[in-house]
Amino acid sequence: MTDLPRSGRPRKTTKEEDDRVVELLEDSGVGSLRRVKRKLGEEGVNVGRETIRQRALEKAKKYKKKPPKPLLTSAQRRSDSSLQRES
Repeated sequence: MTDLPRSGRPRKTTKEEDDRVVELLEDSGVGSLRRVKRKLGEEGVNVGRETIRQRALEKAKKYKKKPPKPLLTSAQRRSDSSLQRES
């Protein structure tokens, strides 16, 4: 008994390319989806950021965007609060 072909659009990436995406995401030197996309483009693999994100999610890699920088550092907050007390 064999599996019948499934309906839907065929995958754009191969198993090897999927593994390479996850490998690049795990590599601390690459990091972001844009950098992974650029690195894959240099290797001749043309995929979008959303495809990269989906492959990471399929492999149970929880890709998260970096949190935004705080507007003020703790030292700046202390300085600002001391100015407010003087008024």
